[in-house]
Amino acid sequence: MPSVSDSRRDRWRHSDAAWLAVAMLLALALRWPLLRGPGFWPDLAQFATWSWMSIEEGLAKPYEFRPAAASPARWANYPPLYLLVLNGWGRLFPLVTGIPLDRDLILALNREQRTEAALDAVRFFKLPAVASDLLTMLLLWRCLRRRMSQADAIGGATWPRPGWPVLVAALYGLNPAVLYDSAVWGQVDSLHTLLMLLSLDAAARRRTAPMSF
Repeated sequence: MPSVSDSRRDRWRHSDAAWLAVAMLLALALRWPLLRGPGFWPDLAQFATWSWMSIEEGLAKPYEFRPAAASPARWANYPPLYLLVLNGWGRLFPLVTGIPLDRDLILALNREQRTEAALDAVRFFKLPAVASDLLTMLLLWRCLRRRMSQADAIGGATWPRPGWPVLVAALYGLNPAVLYDSAVWGQVDSLHTLLMLLSLDAAARRRTAPMSF
């Protein structure tokens, strides 16, 4: 028969997950109107360009240098993993927005012609960073909750009160610098943060294969 402490722990787990959902929804609500801004246009134009190039000419093509006068493309200086993300994201762009990701749009972006289509593209290519913010919140909560469960299991371990996993996740997701970097600026540092946290989590669990990835 479950003890009183077990039932309290179960109630805490359910309420903890609910509060995490509230924190993530709040983080998304704060970011959503900020997506409407142009962000750092040159970088976002490059992301769209690399996406278009990888779809049209293969994933290796964005790494080839082309003079700006000859082509709207810029050579990519990001790791290949993000090119894979951009490749998939670019394929979704016409399906979601109804706007083709074509040469005309890429030229408009690189010339900083702020047409409606170009602004839609800029907003769309901010979304991977925003998604990474939310996934990092989820991962922080999951990692800390696991550590708390382990501390309970071994007994006698000192650990902060319940609610800390949600608090830490919320502090990350609502951090003005994190919010500005992804939703306003349009940079993808949050994706790298997510991958580093995944690696640290794998290391803590002694899973060397995911850690090395």
